[in-house]
Amino acid sequence: MSTPAIYVFAGEDTYSSAQKVVAWKKKFQEKHGIANLQTIDCTAGDEQEIINQIAQALRGGTLFSPVTLTILRGLW
Repeated sequence: MSTPAIYVFAGEDTYSSAQKVVAWKKKFQEKHGIANLQTIDCTAGDEQEIINQIAQALRGGTLFSPVTLTILRGLW
């Protein structure tokens, strides 16, 4: 099992950050499939709902793959 990691793409150059996220998503989908990829929009819904979604994502992978990629959009 791999070690969990957190990567933050942020800064004034939002275009480069967005392009980096697109590249990561593409590479991840090629290796692990789309079922193990999720995006949480932190600007939509109430705060508790977003916290619950993030907590669920941190609990781990699915039955068929322990590897997941979760993208938190609009966290800051």
